[in-house]
Amino acid sequence: MRGSAALALALALLGTLPAARAGAEAQTAAAWAPMLEAAARFVNGDLDGAAVALRRARPTGRRVQAETGMVLVALERGDPAAADAALADALAAGGDDPELHYYAAVLELKRDRPQAALAALERA
Repeated sequence: MRGSAALALALALLGTLPAARAGAEAQTAAAWAPMLEAAARFVNGDLDGAAVALRRARPTGRRVQAETGMVLVALERGDPAAADAALADALAAGGDDPELHYYAAVLELKRDRPQAALAALERA
């Protein structure tokens, strides 16, 4: 899954860049640096480094994006408990976009729960 997950993380992070440009006066490069570092580390297979960078991104105003990244790291590691925790954190932080529900569906499929996966996709 590394290829598709890496692509998904890269696309998720790239999707946040227009918002960063739009609010450039309020955002600093430092706020985005951990997210970009996490994407680079994830794509290169450094899951531990990606997780560290994502944890550093949480207090920069990128909490939802950081937790979404943590979901991908946990899925890549095969750690459903950590994926659940990161997903819950992302939703609690205000994330409710289709991408999060898609990852919830992926997690349910890994648990061999197709009905729950379908329900997550319907929320997307």
